[in-house]
Amino acid sequence: MGVRQAVLAVTVVVLVAAGASACGGGSAATYDAASTRACLSQSRAVREIRDQIFGVGPAASLPAGSSWQGYAGQTQLAMAVMKTARDARAQVDLGHLYAGEVGGGPDIYSKGNVVLAWAGEPTDGDRKSVESCLSTTES
Repeated sequence: MGVRQAVLAVTVVVLVAAGASACGGGSAATYDAASTRACLSQSRAVREIRDQIFGVGPAASLPAGSSWQGYAGQTQLAMAVMKTARDARAQVDLGHLYAGEVGGGPDIYSKGNVVLAWAGEPTDGDRKSVESCLSTTES
């Protein structure tokens, strides 16, 4: 495992563990984990999708299937679907803080209640393909 992939894995753990317990909401869209993941799989926007399992701290209370990783094009991607946009923003803030401490890290941002962490710079096409699968409809 390369340094960027290790930083991505640790960053996702930090993000999910810290953000899962945040409270409050946001006005941004609230995306559904199951329908988003189904679209990613069916459209083949992300391949080799596998669950990220976090059994420690507040992240243990995340519903199964709320976070996963895979590859979009040649770039590794981890995603976590949180309860609120505020939770997602808190995770992103913590990810940036952690990345600064270890000298760099993945491209981390949120869309509504979803955190996306790329282990490198995705192509515009890969980013658009993934983001177009964010779905507010429960499957």
